[in-house]
Amino acid sequence: MIYIFIIIFLVSIWILNKTSKNYFFYQDESVIREKIEFVILIWKDFGFDSYDEMKLRIASNYFIKNPKEYNGTSVVNDFWLIKGLEPESVIHDYDYITAKSLKDLLKSNKQYCKRLRKRNAQWLYVWGFIYCGLNTVSLFKSIKYIKYD
Repeated sequence: MIYIFIIIFLVSIWILNKTSKNYFFYQDESVIREKIEFVILIWKDFGFDSYDEMKLRIASNYFIKNPKEYNGTSVVNDFWLIKGLEPESVIHDYDYITAKSLKDLLKSNKQYCKRLRKRNAQWLYVWGFIYCGLNTVSLFKSIKYIKYD
């Protein structure tokens, strides 16, 4: 019975990840930059620091140039800070794209969950569902890092 649950869980996560779409970065660049500045102001109220701000700016600049590569939140869009944008997922998607190893992917998952918690997302949902699901997906994604010599 537990194996069936695990298989259903893995298939669900994979499907949600593959079908996730987000069109935030298809807007005019000036609109995107204005909204990012607004997000940063809100983030400061939640206690995000200059490192988080820098990461968001770098990731946003990347997705402004490559909007097709941003898929946003794969499972639930309840964490939008402004319509169509969850800033934590911007950083996470960018980190996934630039990852060089499984270690990078796992670190990104942990940072993503910490940022969600900082913004008051429920503990059990973040660490029990999102973190476990992302780490599972990361294991499959990391297959490309295996070197066959």
